[in-house]
Amino acid sequence: LVGTNIASAQNGAASWLYYADRLYQLPLGVIGIALSVALLPDLSRRLKAGDEAGARNSQNRSLQIAILFSIPCAVGLYLLADPVIAVLFQRGAFSVADTTATGVALMGFAIGLPAFIGIKVLQPSFFARENTFYPFIYGALGVVANIAISLTFFPIYGHVAIAIATSIAGWLTLVTMSVHLFISGWRPDRALVFGTLAILFSAVLMAVLLYNSPFAPPEGGSNQTVS
Repeated sequence: LVGTNIASAQNGAASWLYYADRLYQLPLGVIGIALSVALLPDLSRRLKAGDEAGARNSQNRSLQIAILFSIPCAVGLYLLADPVIAVLFQRGAFSVADTTATGVALMGFAIGLPAFIGIKVLQPSFFARENTFYPFIYGALGVVANIAISLTFFPIYGHVAIAIATSIAGWLTLVTMSVHLFISGWRPDRALVFGTLAILFSAVLMAVLLYNSPFAPPEGGSNQTVS
């Protein structure tokens, strides 16, 4: 909502952001929201029974699943933004220039995809404890950061600033929520830490392979491969 209103000052920017938003919302809905919906009743049941250890284990396993899927999704959307946009949308009035502009916006959103999914997975820890105040505060903090960064850099970088501002706001919200839960007693267990390191290592290998693949955008222009 914030991005669309600010982007209205640039011709075509609202549409570019809309199409990019549709793509990163897919993994967010399939992974993040699905995990959130499944995790909330499980955490509520365990906390009501006094099983704090079980609740922490459920939280950590959900985070591990979220990281397992979100990191590769983010890498893929970032490196293959233009080819994916071209295959899905580039026809009719949607030109090569539109593909390039939308692809850059998708790259900006992809940076924040793990954070967006992580927020969905951490929220049930608050809601299961009937704490809706702090998620609201941390979310509002992200919105304020989003608006401030977008307004500051939009005149310079255009719609790309809005996508990046959204990702920065997502990471800010995720960090503040994580710090709150850490202070409240949550700890990432050994499996989550080493699992995350393994996933990051695999994601780096994936990025190298994609970057050197025939699908990667060439130096001269991101749409030459599609053409």
